[in-house]
Amino acid sequence: MRNLALAFPEKSAAQRARILRGEFHFVGTQLAEVCQFKVHAENVDQVVVYEGFENYERARARARGFYF
Repeated sequence: MRNLALAFPEKSAAQRARILRGEFHFVGTQLAEVCQFKVHAENVDQVVVYEGFENYERARARARGFYF
């Protein structure tokens, strides 16, 4: 609530509480989805899509460090 008060000083406490409840709802939904996400070494290629992996390989080959 403190962060929301800093970010949205113009909003009332009730409005900020509504935002916070929405965020907790969103995080709970995401957690439930992750719990249902079944990835194993055998099926990772069916679930994960690698886009731009060549950029990672090129950066790693330079051995200078990089950010994801």
